Amino acid sequence: ATTTSSSLTDGDSHYFHLRTEDTVGNWSDNADLGPFYIDLTKPTSTISDPVNGGTGSTLYTNSWTGTLGGSSADTLASVNSGVDHVDLSITRSSDGLYWDGAAWVAGTEATTRVTATGAPDWTYTTLTSPTEDIYTVTSHAVDNVTNVEDSYVLTIVHDLTLPTVSSSISPATPDLTNDWYGTEPTITITGADDILLNHLEYQWNGTSGAWTTYTAPFTTFGEGGYTVYFRAIDEAGNVSAIGSGLVKYDKTELDNGALNLSISPNPTGGSTATV
Repeated sequence: ATTTSSSLTDGDSHYFHLRTEDTVGNWSDNADLGPFYIDLTKPTSTISDPVNGGTGSTLYTNSWTGTLGGSSADTLASVNSGVDHVDLSITRSSDGLYWDGAAWVAGTEATTRVTATGAPDWTYTTLTSPTEDIYTVTSHAVDNVTNVEDSYVLTIVHDLTLPTVSSSISPATPDLTNDWYGTEPTITITGADDILLNHLEYQWNGTSGAWTTYTAPFTTFGEGGYTVYFRAIDEAGNVSAIGSGLVKYDKTELDNGALNLSISPNPTGGSTATV
């Protein structure tokens, strides 16, 4: 004979107490079975290495070595089976392939998972020297009764390419001789990056001082000849080569004309003389 219990509550422990009756009304001794623990709750995991902003976030980096790490937990408060292991799915954007623990292969997120080392704290070090690409890492904690976490998802933008930077000056042509401006010019800095540019910076007459964040076109350092240096920084922290440009600006009129002039020879009967 078989019997089926009513639905059992997740997180509780349960016992079965059984006895049998024969055809003339005699009862057997009780058979007590249990406890039985019901765990239907999915565990959780986090990725903390590399450091990131949480599940669903995007990390821009130029220094990821391929190492992954984190923690996991079986979150059922009263009764839990414990985390057995953490599975990872790693895919890259350039070709849509998945890491299977030895090579990049075609597949799906569910069919190419690899298993991290350790639980509840876990690490994965098999993927080494990742190339420049955009990677999506999905972690799934699995508890001891095979409940599988939905996922913790991290996008890693591994950017190794330096941004570029340039400048322009307006007006483009100086209005005085020898590349001097009599009208104060305006300097514009422009940067570009293959992934995402973070900001531009500049400073005057050297590169050892504090950099100023570029927010809008700016005018000169003042009257005189000065060199402006500029650079671009992308979201991953890559810094461009430093550009530079000489700006010469003079708006001050002379108070007097030329003074203390002499002419030699004086007088002269020739066609030329030295002033």
